[in-house]
Amino acid sequence: MTSIPLLLSVSLWLTGLTDSIAAAEVPQRTPEQLEALATDIVLGVVESRAVGESDEGGYRERRFTFEVRVEETLKGDLARGDVIPVTGWTRRWVGPGDQPAGSSGHRPLPLEGELARFFLTAEDEGYAIVLPNGVELGGGADPSDPVRWGDPPRVVEPDPVADSTPPATKDPFGWDVVLLLLAAPILIGSFRQHGKPRWILLGVAILLMSGAALVVLI
Repeated sequence: MTSIPLLLSVSLWLTGLTDSIAAAEVPQRTPEQLEALATDIVLGVVESRAVGESDEGGYRERRFTFEVRVEETLKGDLARGDVIPVTGWTRRWVGPGDQPAGSSGHRPLPLEGELARFFLTAEDEGYAIVLPNGVELGGGADPSDPVRWGDPPRVVEPDPVADSTPPATKDPFGWDVVLLLLAAPILIGSFRQHGKPRWILLGVAILLMSGAALVVLI
């Protein structure tokens, strides 16, 4: 019976060793694996992010340092309100030929201001994110956002179809035209009347023409 815990311990040790030497791409961890590998698990808000970049051995590597404010502790001894330094990294092959076997680092990484769940391992001067998916983003976050890896934001190309849409033309039979068409026969009819009916029809015609003028001005 004691062989099962022993085998599990050896398996986790080998998993951690794989992280450190990065001999191959590290597969996505299951929630159970992340919890077992992490010394600390917290819900935290990223208060700041710093990025350092270097080219070495054909790779372009970026090192990220986050200041994370703890909102809730799920594992470990960190307290709510603690601000801790958290590190992560990514790298991309920029050398000649095909990329050799090796880890590309963490995926995804959080952005400043985001609330995320962090699976961490304690280090001498802070905490490191468990490779490769030791950050669980909040709902609605786009994990493919290139800014997460230190790249510039996506450039949205204008839609040529939308830009070529002609502007809407004014309806030739708008309210101004309708009011004028109504006013015209009333105005003509007023001159055929005498006395009070003439003035009533004339007033109605003037009122309709005034409404048409107001529609044009508005």
